[in-house]
Amino acid sequence: MFVMTDDEIQERGQNRYECFGIIIPDDLLLQFIDRWFNHLTTSPNSLYFIRLSRPLMSVTFRTALHTYTTQIKKEAIAPLIQYGDCDLLNSMFVMSDDDINDNAENRNEWFGVVIPDDLLQQYIEKWFDHLTKHMSPKLYVDRNRLFVNITFRTALHSYTKQLQTENNCNFYEKRNY
Repeated sequence: MFVMTDDEIQERGQNRYECFGIIIPDDLLLQFIDRWFNHLTTSPNSLYFIRLSRPLMSVTFRTALHTYTTQIKKEAIAPLIQYGDCDLLNSMFVMSDDDINDNAENRNEWFGVVIPDDLLQQYIEKWFDHLTKHMSPKLYVDRNRLFVNITFRTALHSYTKQLQTENNCNFYEKRNY
């Protein structure tokens, strides 16, 4: 429903919703992004929300969103990790600004929240917990953006090596084979 410019409203759009829209005024863009981001992070299906979000088609919106995500304080990132759904953990977080690709095919790669070094362990623990409960571990791993980053892979490898026998037993008990 919301768009950045009049050009994004198509008289003969493929989908009905493309035939109308409410233009986000420049002076309300930050407020809109704040609400948009809050909805994204509390959505039960963040990837679906991203896929249907019309403002993401605008370079202006993506640039403002990128600026917004780089200004998120560590105190606000920790709850995103703690309470985020599987899709959010896999698609939202990156290790560095270099992992954000404005030209990617997947919309979720157009922006991201950089994980501070001191929250990486918390992220890995939460992510691994989701992995142990996921119906398809292969699919879950394949969807994670962080695997392109060597720092993440090294930290995850160290974490899995440190798991004690008791934790391994719990892992097997939780899995649905």
